[in-house]
Amino acid sequence: MATAVTGWPRIRPHILSDAFALYQRHWVIYSLAQILHAVAVSATVGFFGSMAYTPELGALPGVILGAGVSGFITGGMVLMALNQIRGVAPRIEDLTAVGPLWFDLLLAGGLTGLASAIGYTFFIIPGFIVSGLFMLTIPLVVALKLPAVAAMKQSAHVFKDQWSHAAFWYFLLLFISSIGIAFFGIGIFVTGPLYPIGLALLLEQYFGHAIPYLSKDKASASSEL
Repeated sequence: MATAVTGWPRIRPHILSDAFALYQRHWVIYSLAQILHAVAVSATVGFFGSMAYTPELGALPGVILGAGVSGFITGGMVLMALNQIRGVAPRIEDLTAVGPLWFDLLLAGGLTGLASAIGYTFFIIPGFIVSGLFMLTIPLVVALKLPAVAAMKQSAHVFKDQWSHAAFWYFLLLFISSIGIAFFGIGIFVTGPLYPIGLALLLEQYFGHAIPYLSKDKASASSEL
């Protein structure tokens, strides 16, 4: 586990522009991954939302499980971006390369999704605060192989003294990555990948020194940033 550090720096203001630059270089792969993400999450929520529906909880169990599936695929996309930062071209196979971490990614996605959902019920703003505190959870599971709960704690430790700043950047990253929905829905396949790429860049800012090469293909690797 990474050594605890005090006095964490502020999030760099050019995270979004760097994310878009990385996306542009391999936009076909990232957009295809986003399509697979949308299909998998929609199918999970639709199927389990109806199968596990109860009058008391409604479709919440399906939504939580969908958040878990989203966490797994988002983890794969974060891996793609982390490899790209290190000069290794992202591949669609990276989505399954996180397979050994499946349990912690599903758990991390489900727990952070549930925590955020609870926060959103209190007039929305607390949901963004919670989401901001935990936004490094998935990347920490992928890159440093932390257990889900430990990754949540480490993420919250990074942002606890700048929780409002983290909430703002989470909102901005989510808004920019979701804005493609306005373009007949399909635009999300273009803007959606900016979210996991942005998370990878955030992880690189705070824990880049501790991240090993994540791809077996190290040949002629050079940073794309």
